[in-house]
Amino acid sequence: ACYVHYPTISTDMLEAVRTGRAAHNNAGEIARSSLRTAIKLAYYRLFALAYGVAGQFTSVAMANSTWTQGHMHKLWRRKPTLVFPPCDTTELQRIPLAPRRREPTIISIAQYRPEKDHALQLRAFSTMLQFWPG
Repeated sequence: ACYVHYPTISTDMLEAVRTGRAAHNNAGEIARSSLRTAIKLAYYRLFALAYGVAGQFTSVAMANSTWTQGHMHKLWRRKPTLVFPPCDTTELQRIPLAPRRREPTIISIAQYRPEKDHALQLRAFSTMLQFWPG
């Protein structure tokens, strides 16, 4: 059995390199160089092929989101079962939805990975505070 939280390589990563777009997985100096892009794309395609072959050997595959499920389906050519991590929402359901005065708060639940762009989240929160000070 296999549970995939985040694919080792995704079709998004392949597309960023293929189109020459600078991204968390494609540095600007690589994106601007057609030679480096070609080499990296060949490496990514080979890696994606090996990852896809490995996925063929699982008897049961599970993914934790439709995004991951979609990427695994494309790479492994099989559709993993969608499972969501267990999360007790009892306390969250008790939070009133009616507007009330409160301190501006941000909650970000994510891995510390470049593509999560935590600095952008903080800049967006700062901008929001300028327009809605609380």
